[in-house]
Amino acid sequence: MASQKVLLLGKSGLIGNALAKKLTNASAFHVLAPSSQELNLLNATEVEEYFSTHRPDIVINASGKSGGVAANVKMPADFSLENTIMSTSVLNASLKYKASKLVQFIPACVYPLNASLPYRESSILSGPIEESSKHFAVAKLNALSMAEAMNRQYGTKFISVIPSNVYGPQSREASENSHVIPSLLKRMEQANSTQAATVEIWGDGDNQRDFLHADDLAAATMHILQYEQAPSVINVGSNELTSIAELATLIQSHVGFSGSLSFVNNGLSGAKHKYLDTSVMSQLGWKAQIPLKKGITTLRS
Repeated sequence: MASQKVLLLGKSGLIGNALAKKLTNASAFHVLAPSSQELNLLNATEVEEYFSTHRPDIVINASGKSGGVAANVKMPADFSLENTIMSTSVLNASLKYKASKLVQFIPACVYPLNASLPYRESSILSGPIEESSKHFAVAKLNALSMAEAMNRQYGTKFISVIPSNVYGPQSREASENSHVIPSLLKRMEQANSTQAATVEIWGDGDNQRDFLHADDLAAATMHILQYEQAPSVINVGSNELTSIAELATLIQSHVGFSGSLSFVNNGLSGAKHKYLDTSVMSQLGWKAQIPLKKGITTLRS
């Protein structure tokens, strides 16, 4: 049987890199993974021309502009506009050129601030979103809604995967404006190099999250692709709840930082608690395999 042509967008990112490894090792797929220089996702005409030329069977959209709380607060227009343009261009081209499946990744910040925990897919759009990431989240909610609308009107099989906090080896390349793991990693590495006595951490340390290794997310995506009729929205989480204080201690040990940790309530710690219900994914026969303590060892120290 001929292999299916898979278009992977966002290969250079954390999720895309992990997916590229999985897809390359799967003989059932012929992988196209253009760089941003080869395909500018902010140019709708260029996106349509690429789809017209290559006609992918499956589209995996791991692209997007993302960052932590500080970045979302500083650049709300950039996060809103760029993510809207990219997701709209890809969804429109996937529909027009009849991709048999599409998987896109939607951040967990789309869940309402006061939704019951753990967050269930059915609670999306049931309430207001946490203010610091509102504009980014609305752009991503629009992508999720468009995919569902296309499924309803045109019978497409477009899937929105909502992962918990994703981390992995590429987390070491991030900056202070990034998500919590790369941000803490960078701070502690810098503290080591400058022999600082203290590392400042936003919040009181009690915020709870579930952290998902990028390799687990890639494996979950491959698993989802096996299903002809997968749900249109699927949470993927680790089912391992960790406080920011516990996370900081793990990273402190990994990096070998011998100083103290100072927790500062500056209003930039995000939602108090945020973790996902993964019962839908469990019903599909998949669960995460990499616990946080093991996953942290894949990061640079």
